Amino acid sequence: MNKKIFTVSIMVLVSFAVGIIASRAGGEDASKAKSNIAVVSIPRIMAESKYAESMQKDVMAQKETSLGELEKLKAQMDAVKADMDTRKRDSEDYLKLKHDLLQQKAVAESQKEFLQEELMLMNKQAMERLYAQIIESVKQIAEAKGVELVLDIDEVQLPSPSVSELTMMIQTHKVLYSASYLDITDEVIKVIDSNNK
Repeated sequence: MNKKIFTVSIMVLVSFAVGIIASRAGGEDASKAKSNIAVVSIPRIMAESKYAESMQKDVMAQKETSLGELEKLKAQMDAVKADMDTRKRDSEDYLKLKHDLLQQKAVAESQKEFLQEELMLMNKQAMERLYAQIIESVKQIAEAKGVELVLDIDEVQLPSPSVSELTMMIQTHKVLYSASYLDITDEVIKVIDSNNK
């Protein structure tokens, strides 16, 4: 009887040990399959997303239009200057052209300032729309995966161009390491691009 109890006890202990080892091994695989934390690279989204690219193209197209308008104003001023060179200095025609040139310069300066502000506003609004899309897509993916926390990971570039940039990078770079399986950046890019076709 004692021998049977001893044998059964050994079998139970062996089964228990095998179960613990298997659960630990399975636990590691399970943690890779599903984690409560994920990471996203916002710079990569901005660089690789088709939606971000299309918004950047819109901003660049507006910039080209603005530069074209400024070039037209410059050409008009150059024409007035050329006309002034054909006139006698301090003549009535010369003074009238000089007055016109000064008015055109004032218009060109205010137009340049307006176009710069318009471009900055357009760029800001595009960035806000993209960031809102990133937040919404991250939320959608995190909820679907049961992820409770998503962190932004930055790509650190060393050596840094300056001490101030290095200091800024150190102050803002919070995630020092993350396993590759935690990265959901590609999924976020797919969701953003599919939502904005």
